[in-house]
Amino acid sequence: MAFYAKPSSAADPTSSYHVNYDLRAAKSDTPEAFAAGTQLFDYNLTTNPNWSKAYGGGRSFMRVVLSFTPEEDGTYYFGFHIYDVAYGSNNAVLTLTGFDVEDYLAAVTPKAPPEFYNMYFKVAPDRKLEITLNWRLDTLDYYGNPIPEEITYKEVRVYRNNELAATLPGAPKTWTDTEELGLTPGVPSYRVEAVFSNGKATSTTETKSNEWVGPVDINTLPWTMPAIGQIDLKKDWLSVTGATEGASTTGWGKQGTTYLKYTPKNNMPDDSYLILPPFEMKEAGYCELVSTLKLGHASQIADGLEVYIAKGTRTTAASFTEKVGTIMPPNTTEAEFFNTSIWPNPVYTLSLSAAILRNLPPPP
Repeated sequence: MAFYAKPSSAADPTSSYHVNYDLRAAKSDTPEAFAAGTQLFDYNLTTNPNWSKAYGGGRSFMRVVLSFTPEEDGTYYFGFHIYDVAYGSNNAVLTLTGFDVEDYLAAVTPKAPPEFYNMYFKVAPDRKLEITLNWRLDTLDYYGNPIPEEITYKEVRVYRNNELAATLPGAPKTWTDTEELGLTPGVPSYRVEAVFSNGKATSTTETKSNEWVGPVDINTLPWTMPAIGQIDLKKDWLSVTGATEGASTTGWGKQGTTYLKYTPKNNMPDDSYLILPPFEMKEAGYCELVSTLKLGHASQIADGLEVYIAKGTRTTAASFTEKVGTIMPPNTTEAEFFNTSIWPNPVYTLSLSAAILRNLPPPP
């Protein structure tokens, strides 16, 4: 059973203003029966030392949830009993609402998000039209009590873009969405709903994937970098971190509509990849990459910017193992802005504002 209570004062009977009350169960509706009945809840400083946090203390309505096991079949009554009050006005000393009584097993409800779930996505490599969802199923019910042995997870329902995509029996904690199951290229959103064997259910909020799922357009040569405002760093362009332990995960981002910028954190190793859109090479040969770079602090990146290539529409840093060159960005006046007396642990800012990729004739 459950109810909302708003006591006007503390439960401390030694206080000048206080309220003490209890909830009792009895087989009849007389004061004598309630006095001899079963005490289910006692709003008292001794039995509830954390009254102000757990049960309102005049601040707001708080929900009290408890269970009652009848010793025998029959008709039962529930009653609130105020047994000690000290108050200095005629205002209400106890306000009650929302009293509900349900069968215990029928009332058990899965724990509500966000505690109930810890959902995350894993996009497939090579831009395959596939995404895997993972979540956590709790062992506690909605109110934080252990789930009774009689109650089990009946099924988990997965909703894609607010439409039911899958009903998984039992208590699975992962599911892979594919083209065969109706997934289309884009940035899908998902919601997961857990259902108990008693029919009670709760669900996560709608959550979008953190990057594009599925194939993207393949570019042909010659190619010119589009305007910054047209670049999507979660779709055809990607900013990913390599395998270096403790590497900065700040990554590449847009600086307005002017350029793409990478600014690492102080005293952290750098292993950040800016992956350009995929290109179709129709025949073996030579290509030239021309880019406009700007370096914020020349002393921090003596070797310039390394360029790697990977075959296929790769989306992970581990795929880029073939180094094809190093771009040496020119120093600019911006380097003067980073004064080492102001920045005891200087960082650099690397900016990319333009790039062109084109075929070249083979060398003589």
